[in-house]
Amino acid sequence: MKQEYLDLVIVKSNKLIESKNHFSVIQQRIMSIAFGMLRPDQEKFEWIHIPYLDLFDTKTKKGGSQYQIVKDALREMSALSIFIQQDNGLWESVPFLQAAGDDVAKTVKVRFVENARDLLLNLTGNFTKYLVKSISKFESSYSFKVYELCKQYVRLKEREETLLFLRERLGVLRGYEDTAAGRRRLQQDHEENKLNTLYPEFRDFNAKILKVAQREINKHSDIYIEYEKIRQGRSVTSIKFKIRLNQANIEEEDVVNVSVQKGQSIQAAAPTPPTKTIDIPHQEILSKEEYANQYVEQQKSVKNPSAYKSKLMKDPNFDEQYQKVAKQTQSKKKAEIAKSEKQQEEQLVEKLKAEYGEEFKNIRVPYCEMANENVSLLDDFLEWLNANYSGVDRRRLLERVGERELQKSDWIKFGTFMINRQGTEYEKRFFMNADPKLYIQMRLAELHSTPKAKPAKKSVFSGF
Repeated sequence: MKQEYLDLVIVKSNKLIESKNHFSVIQQRIMSIAFGMLRPDQEKFEWIHIPYLDLFDTKTKKGGSQYQIVKDALREMSALSIFIQQDNGLWESVPFLQAAGDDVAKTVKVRFVENARDLLLNLTGNFTKYLVKSISKFESSYSFKVYELCKQYVRLKEREETLLFLRERLGVLRGYEDTAAGRRRLQQDHEENKLNTLYPEFRDFNAKILKVAQREINKHSDIYIEYEKIRQGRSVTSIKFKIRLNQANIEEEDVVNVSVQKGQSIQAAAPTPPTKTIDIPHQEILSKEEYANQYVEQQKSVKNPSAYKSKLMKDPNFDEQYQKVAKQTQSKKKAEIAKSEKQQEEQLVEKLKAEYGEEFKNIRVPYCEMANENVSLLDDFLEWLNANYSGVDRRRLLERVGERELQKSDWIKFGTFMINRQGTEYEKRFFMNADPKLYIQMRLAELHSTPKAKPAKKSVFSGF
């Protein structure tokens, strides 16, 4: 394209950006020049004349094939309509553009229709601006639409859409009527993975459309995009685009980098969302007004902070970004709280392990120490051993008992015997059902019980 076209500014309604269509590369170039030549104050739409060869790269070899490409494109554009989605989800065909060719002068003439005026001029909100040069070198017809959808959200830095949304906007669906019944059939086919579409397999859609568009956008345009696949199970259901300005392709005079939303005008646009989000401490979730105050403080060039903040508070883009940041902040705060609680829980478990060991020792040791003092109970102890320990060497044990010199293993057995004979109900439950994991589990339940919960029973082992 000639330089005079490359510097044109396109101001396009977001309804047009999200319309359902598929145009060839040459058709897209014709329309981009026509959009760039629109003026907000023009009273009627005039014919715009574009030489055939101006639609091609100046380095491209000139020849008859180029003329034929333009002629083929114009045949489909003689009375062009686009499909705009209505609030009820149905698509409405809107007359949009007239185009014709002059074979003698070798020029394209194109004119917008009056019925499309509200979509083209005097836009007071929901429009996106960019330079023709950002899309002039695209060679894939799908790159234009992917670029516009991403450019629309460049301030928000990301955009997530379902595959169905993308297939519709890229115009690759086939045979679905724009009626309620047609929409139901489309939704059913989508849910059953039976869509009638170009590139029905995601791997083909990804390779032929998304990857090609990403490569061309990143190489030639003013934005840089990456994308990730969102899955449900093994199936890819959505695409999340990550979007940022492509500084390598932006010159100082390229000042058009805004997506203008409702409540703004071309002549005096309200502030758009910040290119950098404010770093909010995780412990502090700001109100929208506090968030706006902090953002305004960072804008050193603002002459009237109060008016600037007022416009920010009414800007839906800013509101959307605030909601996103607040949600992220809340998620990070929850994650930090969960991490802290986990660390506290681990410390508590270690403490309870030590508590269990100490409790076990405090219960058993005093009874064990009675072994050489309660001589009168030794016969009963022997009977108890005979009933409970088949592997005991009774002869040697009798000798030790008779000499009043019990070994440590005997001493421990005697403690168990005495707890079983004279211990309290709690001591019997604790010792006879000794299990550190169970003890810790029940103690944790007791410690975590809330005031509204039923009060814990006195004995932590009462559930035995």
